[in-house]
Amino acid sequence: MADGPKRAELADAMMQKHQSTDARGRIIATIVIVLAAVAIISAGAYFKSQKDDDTSGADAPKHSKDHGFVLTPAVATGDKKAKKPKVTIELYEDFLCPSCGIFEKRSQKFLDKQVKKGKITLVYKPVPFLVGASTNRYTERAHNAAACVADAAGIRAYRKFHHSLYKIQPKEGTAGPSDAKLIALAKRAGAPKVSKCVKDEKFEDWLAEGVNLAKEADVQHTPTIVVNDQILRVFGDNGNVVMPGNDELKRAIKQAAKS
Repeated sequence: MADGPKRAELADAMMQKHQSTDARGRIIATIVIVLAAVAIISAGAYFKSQKDDDTSGADAPKHSKDHGFVLTPAVATGDKKAKKPKVTIELYEDFLCPSCGIFEKRSQKFLDKQVKKGKITLVYKPVPFLVGASTNRYTERAHNAAACVADAAGIRAYRKFHHSLYKIQPKEGTAGPSDAKLIALAKRAGAPKVSKCVKDEKFEDWLAEGVNLAKEADVQHTPTIVVNDQILRVFGDNGNVVMPGNDELKRAIKQAAKS
């Protein structure tokens, strides 16, 4: 969530800060959420002006929408009659981001469960912010490979590949997994024919567009969680922003469902 070579250490410190405030309690700052919503809604109007991603300047992967990948209850469970939830959570993330790795370990199972229970729609928003932060262009290649998986095999395969990437997340400043490793992971996720797409980095321009749109929407770091077009920010007792945990996510979902 911060720039520079100490991002991993800061992520660990933030995790410790979150844990240290558990006993004393944390609050969702509703006023800040409302204020933060202005930029997101403005960007949302721009997103909706593009009916599909294929109307943008870059080739978009199949099964994408508004530069994201949408996991609905119907898709997650296979129940085509599943109702559309009132709450949508957008997760802006970078597969190389240490804080995103922490969020994945702590909250992804919770979010998956909320989708399957029909309480939320989860939108993965891939934003490779950390360009140049590995020695072999890992974040660019990993995000492209994920888009290739979605393009070839759909959202459920994307979700499986997404989880696999965090399990092998490299440290910043090091070499990430090779294309061959990414292709092998894609195959295990259910997308066996993505070799050319991965090696050609077919969706590089589409991903770059997504980064620009995220910045226009006031997304300044990863992970950023948006609940019904409102940026979720959580404050600890000392007034500093901390990463949302499952309790905050649950409260934000409940609040959004009532509005």
